[in-house]
Amino acid sequence: MKAGLDPVKNSVTLSTTSPHQLWLEDAPESSVLRDLGVIGGVGKPPFNISENADSTGGSLFDMVTYLRDQLFQGDTIDIGGGALKGIDLAQSKLVDAMSDLGAQDERLQVTMRRIAYEVPQLQEQNSKEVDLDVAKAITDLKTLEQAHKAALGAAGRIIQPTLLDFLR
Repeated sequence: MKAGLDPVKNSVTLSTTSPHQLWLEDAPESSVLRDLGVIGGVGKPPFNISENADSTGGSLFDMVTYLRDQLFQGDTIDIGGGALKGIDLAQSKLVDAMSDLGAQDERLQVTMRRIAYEVPQLQEQNSKEVDLDVAKAITDLKTLEQAHKAALGAAGRIIQPTLLDFLR
C-alpha cells in the first residue's frame, strides 16, 4: 500500500497494487483515519470507507470484477458503458506500465553492455599502472646490488685506510 498527497484535489491518496479492496481501520486508541474522513462509523472493514471519501478502482482486476457484477445484475447499460470502458482503460494503463518497464529494461541492458565492455579495459589499464613485473624487478635489484658492490670495492682499493685513520 502506498499513501501520498494529491496537490490538485488537496487530499490524501491511498493506493495498492493488490487487486483486493483496501482494509482500513484505525489502530487501537487512535482515530487518524476517522479524523481524516477516510473511514466512517458504518460497517466493519473492508466496507467502512466513508461516504465522503472517493473510492475508485482502476486496475484490470477491479474492472473485470465490476463487469461480472453487472452481468449478474443484468445491467446492459453499465456493461457496455462502464465495465467495458473500464477494462479498456485498465488495459491501456497496463500497456503503459509495460512500455515503461520495457524502456527501463532497455536502458539497463545498454548500461550492462557498456559496463561489460569498460570493466576489462579498466582492469587492463589498472594492471599496466599498478602491477609489478617480478622478473624485471629482481633483475634491476641485482644489477643495482652489483653496481653498489663494485663501487665499494673500487673505493676501498683507491682509499686505503690505515690504523692511524681509524685512531683519529
